Amino acid sequence: MNKKISKFVYWTPRILAILFITFLALMSLDVFLFELNFWQIMGAFLIHNIPVFILLAVLLISWK
Repeated sequence: MNKKISKFVYWTPRILAILFITFLALMSLDVFLFELNFWQIMGAFLIHNIPVFILLAVLLISWK
C-alpha cells in the first residue's frame, strides 16, 4: 500500500503540470483567428507561449 501512495505522489504533480501546460498551449491558438500577416501571427503566438516555455523548462528541470 505504501508503494502505491508513493507512486501516486510521484506521478500526480507531473501529470497535472503536463495537463496545465497543454491547456495553456491550446489557449494560445486563438491568435490564428485574427487576420494578421504571417510574422504578426508568429510573434503573437510566441508571446502567448512564453508562460508555456517557462513552465516546460521548470517541469524538465524538476523532473530529475
